[in-house]
Amino acid sequence: MTITSRKDGKHLEVNDSFCRAIGYPREEIIGRTAMELNFWRNAEDRDRLFMIINKQGTVNNYEFQFRDRSGQVRTGLLSLEIINLRGEECLLSIANDITERMIAFQLPVTSYQLPVTSYQFFTCRSQNVISETCKIFCKKNITIIKIIIIDC
Repeated sequence: MTITSRKDGKHLEVNDSFCRAIGYPREEIIGRTAMELNFWRNAEDRDRLFMIINKQGTVNNYEFQFRDRSGQVRTGLLSLEIINLRGEECLLSIANDITERMIAFQLPVTSYQLPVTSYQFFTCRSQNVISETCKIFCKKNITIIKIIIIDC
């Protein structure tokens, strides 16, 4: 979470999660802009974001790429809105680092010819029961399983 001045873009407040995500301590962020921190990978993404905020006053789930302190490019999902803080227009933003999720979507999918036979079973809503049941099916090399969880 960050709060930045809309007038000059300087960070007024940041939380620990933001600091961890970009790798800077709070003291090195407060009073500086995202541009000074080399945060944006593409200035065009930032420009597009501000076009949306100026038109709509709020932005939800804006995907963008940013750099952390080490220069590693990450992917974020950003929501922000204009707020008034002590008479000054500011931007309240919340971002989630979705880099790992994006990498998972890009992994190649290998296709396998699965057997026609499939199994369906019912189990209680206990993680241990589900885990143990799956282990049993895995030992028997059963590859298609439909698990129906019921409240017990």
